[in-house]
Amino acid sequence: RSALVSAMLRLKVEDSSRNELTLSIVDGGWQGDELTYDSRPPLGAPVATVPGGREGQWLQVDIAEAIRQASGDELTIAVASEGSDGIDFASSEAEVDQPYLVLVLED
Repeated sequence: RSALVSAMLRLKVEDSSRNELTLSIVDGGWQGDELTYDSRPPLGAPVATVPGGREGQWLQVDIAEAIRQASGDELTIAVASEGSDGIDFASSEAEVDQPYLVLVLED
């Protein structure tokens, strides 16, 4: 079994924000085609905080510890901000610059 060395979540900023962002584990399940603001699952433990981002920038967030502590085959992480200046990222449906996870494993 390979050991996790690092795990970097990369998100492409499409609309800038100066507000600090908190990445948190999501408690409970959800379905993307059924998700609304009112039906969103509760946020669990914070994983990381990052400053806002500038349009065109890639935000890179280390989530290795969250992956190490996760149980099961899935881990859902939410990005939230307390401020009114929202940030937009390219989504998984974007033609380019979709979010991705870079895993480094060691035997």
